[in-house]
Amino acid sequence: MSIKSITNGYEVDCRPQGRNGKRYRKKFTTKGEAQKYERWLLSTQNQKDWVENSADKRPLLELINLWYHYHGQQLKIGVAKHKNQLITNSYQCVQFNRFHKP
Repeated sequence: MSIKSITNGYEVDCRPQGRNGKRYRKKFTTKGEAQKYERWLLSTQNQKDWVENSADKRPLLELINLWYHYHGQQLKIGVAKHKNQLITNSYQCVQFNRFHKP
């Protein structure tokens, strides 16, 4: 991973996946362009765009309990907030909309 100075500009010579990975070489007129390309190349090669991020399938009750376990216990009103969140979780959509008008 280097940027070399050549007679008419700069050359990026990079192997993002290591010694046995694909080699990328490209020439630029300015060093700034070469540095930007090298950073872009390294950042895009580590991303796996073809793998979709899975949706979080945990129920709200589990998230509420995790929040209380890791954060809510430290608060003065943590127990009260935890109770309110549990009550809110037990509402159905119709009940929730009846109490919370925009």
